[in-house]
Amino acid sequence: MRWTLHFVVIFGVLAFSVVHAGEAGKDLKALQGEWQAVELIGQGKKATEEEVKQFRLVIKGNDLSIGNRKSTFKIDPTKSPKAIDVTPLDGPQKGKVIPGIYALEKGQLRICISNGPNDSDRPKEFKAEPGTGYVVITLERAK
Repeated sequence: MRWTLHFVVIFGVLAFSVVHAGEAGKDLKALQGEWQAVELIGQGKKATEEEVKQFRLVIKGNDLSIGNRKSTFKIDPTKSPKAIDVTPLDGPQKGKVIPGIYALEKGQLRICISNGPNDSDRPKEFKAEPGTGYVVITLERAK
């Protein structure tokens, strides 16, 4: 009986891991490529049209770049909202894990991530109110 229980527990953990890996793989595949910002909001303020035009995000595997800034990232689509952890490879936050959330909906990618005093707190919703330090980026596939 004891072996049966252990087998059931181990099988359950492995099955959950496979399902989780499948979901992460599906989202990771959908994220690949070049994305163009269509809206940027930080601290409750919308970026100018020119700033939005200049914001491009390129994702290859688990690497992402914005201009000449490079980062790696991990996603967890089983969380609600879906979680993303970005680790800059250069710049002032090099090596620091920055938690965020993401959504892939209707051909758009939305990301809400910390960029301020609470940069270790994961946002709970796609809002960038003044004082939170959160930034919401809405992107579409680059043409």
